[in-house]
Amino acid sequence: MKKVVILAVFIFSQNIFADWQEEKQKIDYLILSVAQLDAVFIRNGEEHSAGKAAEHLRMKLVNAQSYFWTPPKEKWTALMFIEKIASHSSISKKPYLIRFADSKTVQSGPWLKDRLKQWEPEPVGLQDDYELEEEEWGPSFINAFEWPDILDVKQVWQKWKDYYWDFYEQGNFIAFIKKEKAFRHQPMVVEIAPYSTDGCSSYPDGTMDYPQLWRSCCEKHDRAYWMGGIYALRVVADKELKECVKEKVAQVKEREGKSFEILKFMATMMESGVAIGGTPYLYTPWRWGYGWSYAIGYSELTDEQMDSVFRELDVYESRLN
Repeated sequence: MKKVVILAVFIFSQNIFADWQEEKQKIDYLILSVAQLDAVFIRNGEEHSAGKAAEHLRMKLVNAQSYFWTPPKEKWTALMFIEKIASHSSISKKPYLIRFADSKTVQSGPWLKDRLKQWEPEPVGLQDDYELEEEEWGPSFINAFEWPDILDVKQVWQKWKDYYWDFYEQGNFIAFIKKEKAFRHQPMVVEIAPYSTDGCSSYPDGTMDYPQLWRSCCEKHDRAYWMGGIYALRVVADKELKECVKEKVAQVKEREGKSFEILKFMATMMESGVAIGGTPYLYTPWRWGYGWSYAIGYSELTDEQMDSVFRELDVYESRLN
């Protein structure tokens, strides 16, 4: 009987720990969702960058969890985080606001609750089982299908010349295989590389008439891919990329009456390309978590790694102002 009781207590404690781990993941997911935004965060009438806002929310949470009159951190849920930390000022009680690039302004509380509804846990069985095959080598996939004339494909080749050819060791397959294997054995680091974006990577940034049509969508998407993190963050980033591209094309169609019959083709191709090429299990310059110098997969970012992300975002955003 005693063994049964001990086993029951052990199972109960394990369930509590698992629940707490999931809630912690959700809270980190919400904080990094703010950091990914191409938006301004308004707190008590003052404007802050998305990176600064995410850093503030994280520090506010840490401070709140240290008070003796608040629940211990293992009792905090994502909903508690939104309602007590991320929706309003603790002093003035004024709601936090998010102003997006299109000037649309929303309260952070409802926006975060909506983002929480989009949470998806990582599917069971995802693992790094990829082995590079020689026939997959190089940019030959660009010619694997016939691109519509409307797309500015020259951009893709220029990106290979400017960004990717050195990454792929100038076409030296053996050298790249060694580089790829060395990458897989790199130890974990807590410092992320400075933020950089190449637009839509191996996909055109727009059409022949509008060469930059959906580049801003990809730059926002790159912000998420650069920092990486858990699977749920990638799911949301990919959904938003697809919707952003659709919106950009629809705006041109509405403004100029042009009919882009390839809209569905473009959105589908981009979605498929991102889903396959963006996996953290492929060693590419556009993989999920490309800011990290080791194979991070879908790992949670540690506190030190999040600090590094916020520092680099602050440097990048200060250059824009």
